[in-house]
Amino acid sequence: METTVGKLLLQRRVPHNLKDFVKTNTLDKKGIGSLFSTLSQGDSGQYRDYVTNLTRVGFEVATRQGSTVPLNDLSPLDDKDEQFAALHKKLDHIKAGEGTKKEKELKILTAYGDFTNNFEKSLADVGLKKNHTLAKVIKAGARGSMSQYRQTVGASILVNDEKGRPMLEFPVQHSFAEGLTIPEYLAHSYGTRQGAIATKLAIADSGYFSKQLSRSSMPIKVEEHDCGTNNGIPVSTSDRESIGAFLAHPAGTFKKNNEITGAMLSTLADKGIKEIIVRSPITCQSSRRSHNWAVCQLCIGKREKGTLPDLDSYIGVTAATALGEPLAQGQLNTKHTAGAAALGKTVASGFKLVEQLANPAQNFQNRAGVAEIDGVVTSIKAAPQGGHYVAIKGTKNEVVEYIPSGFNVHVKLGTYVEAGDILSEGIVNPSDIVKHKGIGEGRRYYTDVMHKAFAEAGMGVNRRNFEIISKGAIDHVKITHPDGVGDYLPDTIVSYQGIEKNYKPSSTAKHLRIDQALGKYLEEPVLHLTIGTKLSSSLIALLKRHNITSVLVGDEPPPFAPSMLRLLDVPGEVPDWAHQLNSSYLEKRLIKGVNEGISSNLKGPSPILGISYGVGFGNKIGEELEEEEEEELD
Repeated sequence: METTVGKLLLQRRVPHNLKDFVKTNTLDKKGIGSLFSTLSQGDSGQYRDYVTNLTRVGFEVATRQGSTVPLNDLSPLDDKDEQFAALHKKLDHIKAGEGTKKEKELKILTAYGDFTNNFEKSLADVGLKKNHTLAKVIKAGARGSMSQYRQTVGASILVNDEKGRPMLEFPVQHSFAEGLTIPEYLAHSYGTRQGAIATKLAIADSGYFSKQLSRSSMPIKVEEHDCGTNNGIPVSTSDRESIGAFLAHPAGTFKKNNEITGAMLSTLADKGIKEIIVRSPITCQSSRRSHNWAVCQLCIGKREKGTLPDLDSYIGVTAATALGEPLAQGQLNTKHTAGAAALGKTVASGFKLVEQLANPAQNFQNRAGVAEIDGVVTSIKAAPQGGHYVAIKGTKNEVVEYIPSGFNVHVKLGTYVEAGDILSEGIVNPSDIVKHKGIGEGRRYYTDVMHKAFAEAGMGVNRRNFEIISKGAIDHVKITHPDGVGDYLPDTIVSYQGIEKNYKPSSTAKHLRIDQALGKYLEEPVLHLTIGTKLSSSLIALLKRHNITSVLVGDEPPPFAPSMLRLLDVPGEVPDWAHQLNSSYLEKRLIKGVNEGISSNLKGPSPILGISYGVGFGNKIGEELEEEEEEELD
């Protein structure tokens, strides 16, 4: 069997059970990550020793044998001219075909994207076949990216103009190694200037967004070891990121609160169990005994270093930092591909998507169609401006949803849809999910889509950090009627956690079998579903899968409606004046705090107030003031 010197060196320094893993797997960046992940499932002390030894091997080899890039590595593809000729033929066919200008542009962009992906693949395959050092370094993930490799050795293909739009009529066919023509050089200069500017602005943009994340999640604090909840979120047994979390429901032979390990997931998967209920900060119930944003250690789970978070720690700030660091670095890395048009999943597009999801505007870009009511699809008509109109007929009214041009419609005539169901391709606005499916489903979707956006942009961050962020970002309801929820006035925005803590089910609420609960409203939390969630057929199917046979429901929604705020506005709705100091419209917030008599419950050294007043603000401050008053009296 053929092998490499590197694999032989690694085999000597890994446990016996992983020698076959090293022998059979490609040990690129992803493969090394899988190796470390498998190592982490064992004893923490052994993991430290193995990682230390592997690191030493890497340093030793890198010291003795560096990598050089000879001129032969910069040779282009032999059939590059033929590939570009086929591309131009395809583009001419699209231009001569039917469709609006926008539809043709979308088809052209798709053609460029497919061509670029195939071109990069063939470039890498040829480079590896010829044993080029540069190709091996890029493919392994040690340095650089395929985009950089393509521009250096193959061709830039599509570049941006002075306004940042792809120059569809002018693909760049030469690489940096070959040398650019004068028109290609000028075309590249637009994007290069933009890259130089973007490098400066990226720090400000990502830094400001990181501040928004921190502000929205600042109140989230670890208050106790175990809140005792039976609720959690459904997670696939193939999801390795749940390792370190704790079971909310028994699964197979494993009991509630058992720590999830790689071996447990493999055992459950072998038994045919595809989904488990995992404890999560989304469903933590510590707020019932403490403040609205309290969480417990078991719902957070073990962190990257293999330990539970410390009590009294502001875990929200930690999670925001974990997201902010790769976001800033990813934005800075865009300078390496300055000038190249972003067709695929890039860090820049990832950042824009994340920012849009966190602060959903009224004109949400590339918004997917979402059903506003329960009903039957009665018509799907082409719109004069491009796209389609989808009409849904309910029991009382009819709603028409516009699907933008370039997005395929997912539903057919006669299909029954429920409010919140996705009708087309595109990006789903998280506020639509919150509005129609409740806070719990909104948090779950927000977590999944933000996590996916980070991953596709090349920023690997553990999903539980997004769960913490979603707890702070999606936690508000609008009072529709004051009865049963305290002294709030109608249209007041309040924390859902505070409502849930004191909520009393309506007098007409009753326990029903899950099959009889279709269209009813939850009167108590179940799994990740919150009070007021309307039970659809998909949600009922989810509850059935996890052996929930009955639920407490009511015929009418509770006297509040879920509402998603932008990250910018979240601190201003926290009923704690200390947090409102970090919100926008500071003067307005301070006046509101004085008029409504808002106080602060912060105790101990506060990282929130430490920003403005120094570490230790609030720590025994009352006692210190009393001592000062006594001294003055003396």
